[in-house]
Amino acid sequence: MRPRLPNWQLCGESPPMQAPVLGSTTETNAFGFSHWTVPAYSELNSYQYQDNLSKQLGRHALKTGFQYINDNTAIGFLPNANGVYTFSNFQQYLNDTPSSFAGAAGIAVEKPHELDQAYYIQDDFRFRPNLTFNLGLRYEYSGQPLNLLNQETVARESNPSTAIWNTALPLADRTYPSYPAPSENFAPRMGVAWTPQQRDGFLGKVLGHLDHWRLRGRAGRAADNSRRDQP
Repeated sequence: MRPRLPNWQLCGESPPMQAPVLGSTTETNAFGFSHWTVPAYSELNSYQYQDNLSKQLGRHALKTGFQYINDNTAIGFLPNANGVYTFSNFQQYLNDTPSSFAGAAGIAVEKPHELDQAYYIQDDFRFRPNLTFNLGLRYEYSGQPLNLLNQETVARESNPSTAIWNTALPLADRTYPSYPAPSENFAPRMGVAWTPQQRDGFLGKVLGHLDHWRLRGRAGRAADNSRRDQP
């Protein structure tokens, strides 16, 4: 087990209240927090577990192993949580009659959980003393942490006393969609290592001392989990 210390980051601080900036134009001016998208922060607690096993069977060098990365993240971000009042002119401000108001309702701190899993198996097969084939397969699964939003919005909108949107609308139109977790992240690996020998005819004449040469080739497929917000 390889624990990682919590990583806490403050992305912004709330500035003090400010009076509206009024001018001779008819622009709509906002006052309150000059940046109503902050404060925002994230706190990551990550634990990693991994192990590997190797075994030599004749000309086969077998390897297998796994890795778990357990992430628990607290994300604090709810823009307009304190409300933003907009006044078109100074008289509206004195009368406390804003022309518009923007606010936010929801969960201020989300706590998604993600368990990244990875497994692999590999065989380094020494076909000849100077020729080795590398064959392997890796599998990764990370779940779908984004579905936390679906669970929260379904629970909220299913209860008429907590629903934010018009309950006459279909539930699917009032909730965050659920996406399937990618489950086909198989990544094969292939490789070859060849050391030409002096008796290898034509190459020996062209390249000279072939024992000084090492020819290697590799190919593989990698999984990309950077866009897990898409099915």
